[in-house]
Amino acid sequence: MSNPAKAKGTEFESYVMNGYLSFVWPEVERAPSKGTNDFGDFVNVAGWLIEARNRKTWALPAWIRGVYSQLERDRRNRTHKWM
Repeated sequence: MSNPAKAKGTEFESYVMNGYLSFVWPEVERAPSKGTNDFGDFVNVAGWLIEARNRKTWALPAWIRGVYSQLERDRRNRTHKWM
């Protein structure tokens, strides 16, 4: 992978999925990248929107705003039946 930031994110998402999420949701998979239409980093997680962030410092307010933006976009598009 030529983009170091993308490789770092992919590695961390795989770590989170295999190390934690798969115990709760055995069918969990990494979500395909859809650019600005992304809806979380994982699919098959029973109505949860999960974002994995591998950062040295936390930026919770910005991350929460990002999740709300994704939820609002999904609500408008009716992408997920549970919304």
